[in-house]
This record gives sequence, structure tokens and C-alpha cells, in this order.
Amino acid sequence: MRKIIELTMSDSSGKLMWKLDLLEVKFHNASPRYRNTKKLLGARHNEKLMKKLPNANEAENQIHQLKHEIFGKKYHACVKKLHRETKKLLKPNSGSKDILEPEILDKLVVSRVIKAITTAMLPTKQLKENPPQYIPEEIRSIITDKSHTSNPSGFFNTYCKDDKNRNKIISNLFNKKSIKAFVSEMEWTFRVVRGNITKQEKSLHQKSSKTENSDSDNENEDDEDNRIAYSSDSDLESDEPAAHSKTSDVESEPESEPESDSKSEPESATQKYNLPQLATGYFSGGSDDDGSDIDEDQVVKSVTERRKNRRGQRARQKIWAQKYGKEAKHIKEERTRLASEREQRQLEYEERERKRQMKRQAEPTGSNNQPLGDRSEKTASVEEKLHPSWQAKKLAEKTITAKFTGKKIRFD
Repeated sequence: MRKIIELTMSDSSGKLMWKLDLLEVKFHNASPRYRNTKKLLGARHNEKLMKKLPNANEAENQIHQLKHEIFGKKYHACVKKLHRETKKLLKPNSGSKDILEPEILDKLVVSRVIKAITTAMLPTKQLKENPPQYIPEEIRSIITDKSHTSNPSGFFNTYCKDDKNRNKIISNLFNKKSIKAFVSEMEWTFRVVRGNITKQEKSLHQKSSKTENSDSDNENEDDEDNRIAYSSDSDLESDEPAAHSKTSDVESEPESEPESDSKSEPESATQKYNLPQLATGYFSGGSDDDGSDIDEDQVVKSVTERRKNRRGQRARQKIWAQKYGKEAKHIKEERTRLASEREQRQLEYEERERKRQMKRQAEPTGSNNQPLGDRSEKTASVEEKLHPSWQAKKLAEKTITAKFTGKKIRFD
């Protein structure tokens, strides 16, 4: 952890991008450019790193300074390299150098770099009208001023609109594979400086880099697989060296080997076909050891040689794993299969837990096991009022059963 912190906070040019990534992830919650950035910030023992990080206000100033410095370096490097690549591809005898004078070529290179910056860093109209402040003022003025001769629109209107020959030369020049590959890498470089790279941009960059590297691999895929698995196989010495092999033996193969093979082929051909005793199917009838001559014949050996079988699935998968790493198809399929099995086990576990919870809720709580108390009679504290019909009936019964209370009167 201590070594990582020292490397991270150093002021060397190689660590400026990582320092910028740390600050933006910490204070802007941006998506990290590198995998180890979040691991470093989320580590347990990172107190020294947190002490060296600035506060929010200082972080804003440092982010601006770092982006300004990194952008300036990347811009000048791209201009220099693109100028060198275009100069290499211009044919001296075709008249293209006369049409593309040094001054025009310089402006063409700058306009292409400005176009890459606009594509990678300024996707919206608002950003194109008002570029970020960390871009130098000179470049910002070229981006916003469409009449500038180094602006893509201004360059086309000034130098290509009325000159079809020059326009054709420039279009052919920038349709070359090497220039296209460099322009895509240049756009990716400026996207990294911008930050907040989306998953779609990452996938597009990976696809483009794979397609560029797979053009030469598709033609000799079997030969390259053989080199990776068996570098000492004698049948593969004359094949083209593999582009992605990591061994130093394959990388250090001299280019003169195919020439020597091609030179030796006509000599051997003359020996084979000029002499009738070495031809296929010929043997002299006067010799005693005719069978041994046929067996030793190189042509017969090449015809009767046992064909090598195709490698098994495990061997081919091992070669693919060495060649493509985690991006191999069988490794991806295995990863998705394990993930689906893990998800299925998780769902089954959650279902079992749900059933257990329902069973626990249905079990008796034991509250009815307590003894009951004595039942007490209820006494009405307030007499309930009777219905008027009942009251009338009771009065009628009283009048019927009432005793005579009057006085007897006698009449003489």
C-alpha cells in the first residue's frame, strides 16, 4: 500500500493521469479511468493517501492544472506524430508533395487533430461553442472560429473546395489503414483526458483495436496456434511469424528465412524433376534394393506421410486462452454459466428461507397454555328500560290481581 501511495502522489509525468483520476473519482464521483483507482480509495489502510489528498477547493485547482498540462502534452505529441506519418505516406514522384506544401501540410495536420478533439471531447453544441477552460486559448480559438485555416471547415473552404486534385490526395491519404488507426487512437487518447468514459465508448474502442489486429491473424490463424503451442515444430519454420506471440523466439525470427526457403525450392525442384530415378513412381528394375530406394525417396515420404490430426478441444482452448486471455469465447461462456448457476442457487435459497419463515409464523405461540381464572357473575349496575308494551302488560296484570280496598255499604 505504501508503494502505491508513493507512486500515486509523485509529480512525475507518467503518474499525472493517475493522480488526475484519483482526484476526479474522489471529488467529482466520476467513473474511473483505471481499475485500481477505486480499489485504492476504498482500501482499509489508506490513511496516508487521504492525508495527502487536498480539500475540495484545492482539488478543483489541481484538476484544472493537471488537465491543462496533460492536454498540452497529448496535443503536441499527436500533432508531431501525425505530421511524421503523413510525410511518410506522401509519394515523392507523384506530385503530392508539390500540391501539399509544408505550410498546407502543417495546417492539415492541425485541422485533423482539432477534428479528433471535437469528436472526442466536445460532443454537444454547447461545448463546441464554449470549450473547457483547461484547453489552451490558442486551440479554443481555432475550435470556435470556423473561418480559421486550421479549423476543419476553414481548411476545406480555403484549400480543398476549389481544388479537386488536392482534395482527392488528402482523402486518399487519410483513408490509409495506418492513418485511420492512428486517428482512432488519437481520439481515444483525448477521451481519456476528458474522463467519464462510457461503457459504449470502451466497447467501441476494444472492437476497433481487435479489428485492426485481427486482419493479419485471420489468414494464418492455424499457423499461429501451432507456434504458440509448439514453438519447436519443424513444419512451421517457414510460416509467417505470429503477430501476438509473447515469446522472444517468434519475435526474433529473421525475415531472411522465407527468402532462403524460396531460393532452395527451385534447386530441390531441379533435382527432383530432372533426374528420372528420383521421380514419383519410378524405380529401376536392375537394382537389388529397389524397396529401400522407394522408402528413402523424399517424394514418396511426403505422399505416404501420416497426416497430423486436428488438435482436441482442450488443446485448442488452451491455445485460445494464451492468445486472447479472458476474452476467449470458452472462458466467457464458462463465466456466464457459473454466474447463472450462482443466481439459480441464490433464488432457491431465498425460496427455502421464505418457506421457513412462513412455517415459523404458523407454529403455536404457547399463549393458550396458561390456566383460566374463575368466572364471575355479571351484575347490571343500571336497570335496563323496558319496552312500553311490556310496561303496559305488567300494569294490566297488576290491576287484575289487585285486592279490594273499598268500604262496604249496607242499605237498610
